[in-house]
Amino acid sequence: MTTFTLVAAALLGHPGIDESPPAIRIVAAQPAEQLVRILSLFDQTPVSSPAEWLARWRAATANPDLLSKAAQALIAALNPEMIPEAAILDGATFQLETSAEGSLVWSLLIPDDDGSYAALATAMALTDGAAEPALASGIPVDRLDPNGRILTARSGPRLAFASSRDALERALLLPDPSKLNGPPGLLLHLEPAQLASATLDPLARLGRSLREAGVAVIDARLVLEADALACEIRATRSGRTPSSALDPAWLAALPADAPLAFSLTLDTDAIDLLTGLAAGLLPEASSSPRARFAALALATGVVPEVELWPNLRGLSGYLQLDARGQPQAGCLLLHARDERAAQRLADRVLPRLAQPFRSRLRNLGAPLPPPRAGANQGLRAAEFNAFGIEHQGADVRLTWGVQAGAFTGRSLHESTQLPDLTGLDHLIVFQPSPLLLALGLGPESPAAIAARTAPPVLIYGRRQPDALISSARWIGLSQTVGRLVAATPQRPADEPLP
Repeated sequence: MTTFTLVAAALLGHPGIDESPPAIRIVAAQPAEQLVRILSLFDQTPVSSPAEWLARWRAATANPDLLSKAAQALIAALNPEMIPEAAILDGATFQLETSAEGSLVWSLLIPDDDGSYAALATAMALTDGAAEPALASGIPVDRLDPNGRILTARSGPRLAFASSRDALERALLLPDPSKLNGPPGLLLHLEPAQLASATLDPLARLGRSLREAGVAVIDARLVLEADALACEIRATRSGRTPSSALDPAWLAALPADAPLAFSLTLDTDAIDLLTGLAAGLLPEASSSPRARFAALALATGVVPEVELWPNLRGLSGYLQLDARGQPQAGCLLLHARDERAAQRLADRVLPRLAQPFRSRLRNLGAPLPPPRAGANQGLRAAEFNAFGIEHQGADVRLTWGVQAGAFTGRSLHESTQLPDLTGLDHLIVFQPSPLLLALGLGPESPAAIAARTAPPVLIYGRRQPDALISSARWIGLSQTVGRLVAATPQRPADEPLP
C-alpha cells in the first residue's frame, strides 16, 4: 500500500455512522516513535531533551517568562518520561465538524486509554465540572469546565472529549486507525466543501480557496524523520491534464541564498489553480479573480486570454530582505514560449497592464520622492523604487527595489540542496532565518542565531491528472538544534536544577 492509501484509510471510513465527513480530521500515528526522534535531535548537545534545555535556560536567566506559558508547557512535555504516555495516544483522533448552521464542533478520541488520561479527566471534573445526563446508549458523561464546553465519556478503553453531546457520541463510534500499522506522523484529512460552510471566517476562506481551485479533498502527513521534518500533501483534483516539467535553466536566474525563491510551470490548469486559491482570499464576488483581471486588463487594451496566458510557459522569482526582515528588492521572471512572445510581452502587454499604476510609480525605472514620516521604509522600497521591465531571450524580467535582479554568488541552479527536478512543476525555496526576522524575532535571539546557517526549506511536486502532489522538507535539524542550545544561556550540567 502507498503512503497516501494508508493515510486515507486511517482518516476515512465510519462504519455504522451515516454522517457527513468532518471538515478536518487529524490522527496521531505512532506518537511515541515521533517523541523518541525529537529527543534524538539533542543527542549531540549537553542536554538530554527539550524539557531539560528549557529548565537549564530558565535557571541560568532566572526568568520564568522566556516563552509563553503554552510553549513552555509543550516543551516541558518533551522528555523521556513522557514516552509511555505518548504511546497511549497512538490513533488519537481530533475532528472538527460543521453543523447545518455553520457552527463548529470538535471532538477528540483516545482509542486505547489505560486509565492515565481518564484519571486526568476525572480530576478536572471534580475540580471545575460535574456529572451530566448519560448518553442515549447509557454511557456516563462528565462536564470538565464550568461552562459546559468540554464534555467527556468513556466506553471501555475508548475515552472521548467533545464540545457537544452529539459529537461525543460520534467520537466513541469512530474506528481505531492505529490498527492499520501505517506510517508514523500526524495524518490530516481536510474537506474544503465542509470548511467553506463554517461561520469562522479564516476557515471558511480556506475552504472557499480550495473549492474554487477544484480541490475535493486534501490528505497530508507531517513526520519527523531521522534528521528532517517532512510533509507530504495530496490534493485531489480530478479531470486535470498532467503538467509539463520545470526547465532547470529557469533556476539559473535565481540566487541560491535568496530568502524566498520559486519557479513553476504555467498552463491553463495552473492558472485556474492559482486564481482559484486567490478567490477564497478575496471578499465574496460574483466573478473569479481571473475574470476580474481580464476585465481590468481590457480597459488597458490587453486581452489576457489571447495576449498573456497562452504566451507563458512558466513563472519564477525571488525576494530580498534587509537586515530587519523587511522586503528590499524583488524580481519576477515570465518565461515566454519563445523570444518573439517575450519581446511582445515586454514591449506591449506588460507596459499597458502597468498603465493604471504609472501615476503611483511616476515613471517606470525611476524612484519616488522620500517616503512620508513613519512609513515602512522596507515595504516602500520594495513596492515603489526602481521598477523596470526588460526581456532577454525568452524571459521577461520585472524588477523593483534596490539592485533588483543583480546578485553575486551561486545561482539556485547550482545549489546542491535541491531535490531531483525530474518531472517537477513547482519548486519553492525559503530560508528560515529571514522569516524569523520578518515575524519580529531579534537578529540575536537564539532561534534567529540557530537558523542563520540552517538549510533552506524546500517545497516541490507536480500536478497529475487526479491530484496535486507536493512535498516539503527541512533537513539538518540536529545541527540546527545544536546551534539553538549553544545560543541560549544554560546552567552547567553538573549543577542541579532548582
